[in-house]
Amino acid sequence: MRAVFLGLFCLGFLGPMAWGHHPEGEPLTGDFKSFKIEDLGFSFQEIPAGSFTMGSPADEKDRDEDEEQVEVTISKPFEMMATEVTQEQYFLVTGEAPFHFSKPKDCENWDKVRKICPNHPAENVSWYEAKEFIKELNASAGIMDCKGIPEDPRGCYRLPTEAEWEWAARAGTKTAYFHGDDPDPAQLGRYAVYNDNSGGGTHEVTTGWHNPNKLHGIYGNVWEWVEDSYKVKLAGGEDPLNRESECRFSEECRVLRGGSWASVRRACSRLIASGSILGAGTPMLGSAS
Repeated sequence: MRAVFLGLFCLGFLGPMAWGHHPEGEPLTGDFKSFKIEDLGFSFQEIPAGSFTMGSPADEKDRDEDEEQVEVTISKPFEMMATEVTQEQYFLVTGEAPFHFSKPKDCENWDKVRKICPNHPAENVSWYEAKEFIKELNASAGIMDCKGIPEDPRGCYRLPTEAEWEWAARAGTKTAYFHGDDPDPAQLGRYAVYNDNSGGGTHEVTTGWHNPNKLHGIYGNVWEWVEDSYKVKLAGGEDPLNRESECRFSEECRVLRGGSWASVRRACSRLIASGSILGAGTPMLGSAS
């Protein structure tokens, strides 16, 4: 299922700074923008190369017209972050804390100095801010010539393409969900933080069972940005990456995948949004392998 967010979180793009503001407006003091890659605690899983049918069959319940099936080949293995980027990881890299779910009531291990929920996913992050976050990672690791595409040299951090995201999420399965065709809340709730079980907010990034590729948060918790621009027809073929935006409400639309804490069962799939919209988006990093 694909949906459109328009105007829910229309806040402008903000670049990274050496300081941040808590969502309630209280300024953070001190220089927090200091980190080492090894201190971020990243965990990646290798995703093999392979071919699959992307999209949904015409007779699948709740399918939208822009989910027409296409054949896709992922020509080489890549690495995918095992969880969504956490508030702590995002904060350490950028010094920013734009998060909505970062108050004492939102988590048990609230960091009163940095005013974040360290192990909850970063949210309220635009596509452009996600790209800036990744740019900082590559620079700090001394990795050069990264363009954010599958052809990047080994070791580059980047957003996954939409095809890579779905290939990693499906994990070789052909059913509506990677755990089967059953949308029963008790079954989906084992894997996903969504409307029925979220309690109105995000949860820690390792909440629930992982998929067969050992990736957490594929469904629910927060939407995840991918590299692609949006077009009605999915791109197929070898290592597809859609660079041409087809959007009615913005000059450029980017694709979000995976559903959020507020999603109903049928919406734990796909969404399009302007790249400057803040709200549910978070990076789930890919890496050239």
